This record gives sequence, structure tokens and C-alpha cells, in this order.
Amino acid sequence: MEGRKAVTHHLGMDLLEATGAIPIPARIVDDGNLVTGGGVTSGLDVALYLVERELGPRIAHEVEQLFEFERRGTVWREKGMAPGSQKARTDKESLIVSNRTAATCDTLRYNNAHASVFHGDWDTSIATPVGKLKVRLSISIKNGVIRGKATQGDETVEFMAPLLQDNKLFWSLRVTKPIRLNLHFEVVADGDRMTGIVKAGILPASKLIGTRVS
Repeated sequence: MEGRKAVTHHLGMDLLEATGAIPIPARIVDDGNLVTGGGVTSGLDVALYLVERELGPRIAHEVEQLFEFERRGTVWREKGMAPGSQKARTDKESLIVSNRTAATCDTLRYNNAHASVFHGDWDTSIATPVGKLKVRLSISIKNGVIRGKATQGDETVEFMAPLLQDNKLFWSLRVTKPIRLNLHFEVVADGDRMTGIVKAGILPASKLIGTRVS
């Protein structure tokens, strides 16, 4: 489901996003060969919609009468005009991104001295609900820019949007093992020791500890 539009029960939308899907707050979301429903009773809505989509409205109407259930809500599909002014929204989003990028660059320059404490290779352990996960972190700082990668088993993933705020380093990772998840890291370094947390959506945070090895 990575990169696909989808919906689930409202209590699981954050977790859905953490798996790499794009959550859409609709009762039914049609993304081609992937059709998903939201709350509990929307399962009937999905079934009736699939009947209409594949067999036509007359058959769907007959089944609807048999069930004595009327499908409700608009089916979300990536077609037609977008609500509001698309250009205005795009311009606003561009301004937000530009301001955020400028602020990030200023923060990195201001905290260049703090950034150096993260430089190097770290052997870390993440205490997940299914056991400890061993991850090698490789972090480098050049001209105030932080880059990093995480290696777990035979999978190596680049840091996404690393950000240094005061003495804390934040970044995201998109992993595929043991399952597809978007992970968010928050760590601090004290000498050759690293501590922090790792989060995936609304799941409880997992504790991270690590030691600099080079």
C-alpha cells in the first residue's frame, strides 16, 4: 500500500500513514485496484460500490433493496476538479516549505557545534514490541549539513529530513523490514553514548540506545 491512497477506521489513520500509505478522510477511497473503507459499517458501502463499479447501477440497486441498506457518502477518487483554488493552495504550500527550509538551514548553521557530537558510526539497539532491533547509524556533517544512513541486516536506508534543534537530532526513515513503516527518530548524544526514541504513527515509542564505534 506504500504511496497508495487509502482510508481505515479513524483511530488507525496515523498508523495507516506510518505504513507508507496516503490517508484520505473519506468513507470510501477508490485507488484503482485498491478500494478501502473507513468506519465499521462502511464495509457494506464498499461492497455495494464494488457491485455498482463492476456490474452497473441497476444490479447494485437491486442488491441495495435486498439488503435494505442505502449506501452513503461520496466515493473519493482522484478525478475531477479539486476544491478551492489549487494555485493559491500550491503557492501557500510553497511558501510554507520555503520558510521551513530557510529556518532549517539557519538552525543547522546556528547549531553547527552541536551537530559535530553526532558525527560517526553508531551501533544502536531499538527495543521494539517484537524484540530488540540492531541498527548501524552512519552520520556525517559537512558545511553544516547533516546526512545519515541506517543499516539493518541487508537493508540500508538514507535519513529523510534530518533536523537539529538545540541538542536533539530528528530524522525519518522509510523501512520495509520487518514490515513497511515510516519511522521517526529523536536522539541526543553525550560523548560516545546515544539515547532517544523511535516512533511509528500512534504506536508507543520504542527506546533507542547506542554507542559510537568510529
